[in-house]
Amino acid sequence: MSWNPEFIDPKSTCDFLTKFFEGTSSDSFALINREFATLDRSKFASMEAFQTRVSYLCNRLKTPSSLWAALTDTAYIWMALKGIQTSYPELYSRIVVDVENKTLTWNGLMEPSNACGPATG
Repeated sequence: MSWNPEFIDPKSTCDFLTKFFEGTSSDSFALINREFATLDRSKFASMEAFQTRVSYLCNRLKTPSSLWAALTDTAYIWMALKGIQTSYPELYSRIVVDVENKTLTWNGLMEPSNACGPATG
């Protein structure tokens, strides 16, 4: 795997292992983007599990080497909201108002105490 056991920088080791085990391919960011854009809350056991996956995908897409790194938080908010639209139509409508009024941030959306309801809901 071309790993050098004498590396003493834990971050470079972590980055190397992450890249290796996540199987980054030339189209990996496109696949991650497609997954993010088609997430459906009903396919997750809880809101917490959904939010965990949304957060993970967002963080992966925001890496500097990603074509999607330049997207604004608002774009990521819209992708996350589309994932709850069918399961929680009333909540979706309420949050859309906040997005359109520019009062909702990504961090605000991801907080368990946010308008999305309890993390286990």
